[in-house]
Amino acid sequence: MDRKFQVAVARMAAAELARPICACDEANRELYRWQFDLARTGGANDESYGAVSATDLDNPFGTRRGHVYAWRMIKEIRNLVGNPM
Repeated sequence: MDRKFQVAVARMAAAELARPICACDEANRELYRWQFDLARTGGANDESYGAVSATDLDNPFGTRRGHVYAWRMIKEIRNLVGNPM
């Protein structure tokens, strides 16, 4: 696998996990970070997060942070301009 995709694939895979892994608290916090659904709206006692653009949430992978990260990376690579001849 191309090295530039390794982080995106790992974060997207973390977003897909349904529950915490058997690991230390630090690893589970990092996993939770990428599993967090950015489309979730906060309530009175809920976590508070900054605004997320509709473009980020309207991607084919999903709305979890790991999904959004992978989609942004793919769009960035897709939009690179080739060298002129």
